[in-house]
Amino acid sequence: MFALNKRDSWPCLLISVVLAFTAWQLHHQGRQWWCDCRSFLWTSDAWSSQTSQAFLDPYSFTHILHGLAFCGLLALLIRGLSTGWRLALAVAIESAWEIIENSNTVWGRSIFVFLATELVLIIWIRDSLLLEILMLIHPVNAIKVWQIGG
Repeated sequence: MFALNKRDSWPCLLISVVLAFTAWQLHHQGRQWWCDCRSFLWTSDAWSSQTSQAFLDPYSFTHILHGLAFCGLLALLIRGLSTGWRLALAVAIESAWEIIENSNTVWGRSIFVFLATELVLIIWIRDSLLLEILMLIHPVNAIKVWQIGG
């Protein structure tokens, strides 16, 4: 039988509080609790409007990987920390990341920084991510000539 003593229950309590706060904060930012779709448990389409609305989606695996990476880093950085507390801190870090990542301020600034960076790269080195994608999908000879300096 597996039993937790009082000392070991604190990380579990912290994880519960962090997850509840994260859900509340994302709801406060205007995010829905879950989608109105029939399969609210899982969506496999990473590009649909159901992504991040269903309980699990393809991005759920990245959150798990981030958590494992954070646990590993915490094990290296804070050697005496128990596994429970490492997990609790990893959940807190990943939850903070999720709140910040989904805020409207970050989205607006991220798009601006991305487009500004693309423009600087196009002017400076005649190349960028958007040009690479365009040239992979539909090569344009005029762009190729311009990129090689013609």
